[in-house]
Amino acid sequence: MKVITRNLISLPGALLLTALMSMSVSAHIQTESSSFPDIKSSEARFDITVLVGVGVIPETSVFEPKRKFSRSDLAAWSALSASLLEKTEGKPDVNALAKAALDKGLVKSLEGDASYAEINAVFFQGKNKPAQPDAVPTRAEAASYIVTGLVTPVAGSLLEKSGQHAGPTGVVAKVESRANADGGESVFITIGEQTLPMYTHGRVGNGPSDLAKWSGRTVRRSFIRTQGEFSTWAYLESETVAGDADEPAHDHSAHKHADGDEETQAKSGTDEHAEHKHAE
Repeated sequence: MKVITRNLISLPGALLLTALMSMSVSAHIQTESSSFPDIKSSEARFDITVLVGVGVIPETSVFEPKRKFSRSDLAAWSALSASLLEKTEGKPDVNALAKAALDKGLVKSLEGDASYAEINAVFFQGKNKPAQPDAVPTRAEAASYIVTGLVTPVAGSLLEKSGQHAGPTGVVAKVESRANADGGESVFITIGEQTLPMYTHGRVGNGPSDLAKWSGRTVRRSFIRTQGEFSTWAYLESETVAGDADEPAHDHSAHKHADGDEETQAKSGTDEHAEHKHAE
């Protein structure tokens, strides 16, 4: 069994390990619901969560999954992915990100809507051919399209920039807390032959933020974050299990009611969207 625990020899290594893991990891774990309150009924909610963790989608107050994907959105997402601006505390400045992408030449304009072909050009250098290149996707559809190429050689740079790579799938064989050298605890999760601690600010999809409840679940998608010689689970996505407390199974029959909630919540982001237009 592959386990990354080892005796720390240097102080920098110890500091890095402390930064990667926390006294109460579960308190920092985010689910799709906690990332954005308006995506809980979106079919793309897990893809959106993945792209936030990978550093493509800015973590704003709301996502507005049904809004048309604009060139300003494309600019902001590409700028975040390319790390054009330094990270700051609080919500990212999407207008500043969009302007940085324009200034850098990643996009040609911030006006109007962006097509699949434009997304393909910016993120995949034209190598991830979409079925309808001239169509304009919603923000949710744009996220799912980007994820389709996330783990392919075409999009390898997206994962590499965030220090991540695709991990194993399969049954979670073991979940256990282990004491850290600093007196705190880390949650170690075993999938197949790989045992790693959960990243302090890791994310999970289709499952509870309480990592202890992941034992026995089947992971259908995972990403591993590597910093220096240390690796941690960055994202775990579970097959649906009945009775989840944090995230109930998606119910298509409730879609209409949920859509109404999304529209109401999306309106709370109107001011933020207006700032996009103003900046453009």
